[in-house]
Amino acid sequence: MCTDATKHRLTVALTSILLTACGGGAGGGESTPTRTANPPASGASIAAPLPAKSNAAPVASVRVSTTIGEAPLDMSFDGSASSDSDGALAQFSWDFGDGTQADGAFVAHTYDAPGVYTASLTVVADDGAHSTAARIITVPETSPTAHTVSGRIRIQSASADDSDTNDPSLPGT
Repeated sequence: MCTDATKHRLTVALTSILLTACGGGAGGGESTPTRTANPPASGASIAAPLPAKSNAAPVASVRVSTTIGEAPLDMSFDGSASSDSDGALAQFSWDFGDGTQADGAFVAHTYDAPGVYTASLTVVADDGAHSTAARIITVPETSPTAHTVSGRIRIQSASADDSDTNDPSLPGT
């Protein structure tokens, strides 16, 4: 029977295998979870660290009120469909592509000048993982407004009399 004093541990860095002599556990109060392989003939057990829980990246999702319109273009942005399968979302950061930013799942923004903008949302999970999604917003140049007249135009015929011939005050009439 092995005593605690005779137990020892050998970590092989290249293979990440932990060898514990005399059938002991990881020892030392270490909290690294391990799995034990079939013990070798010497009676020692081989334990290897369990793989760490994978950190899945969140998924950013962008919904917009429109993707095209004339300036000033008032828009609403919705990132609430974004998700994190292994935790919670801690931050929603918007970049509207025109030099302005905002934070929050729901935001509003106005594009004041014509141009093509990339509006992007970056979501950050509670474990630090992040993801970005974007939409293209187009604010076209506006052309001068042309006015159109519709309807009927009525032209009436008119006649004119020579007023000199019908004026009794003039001689010869």
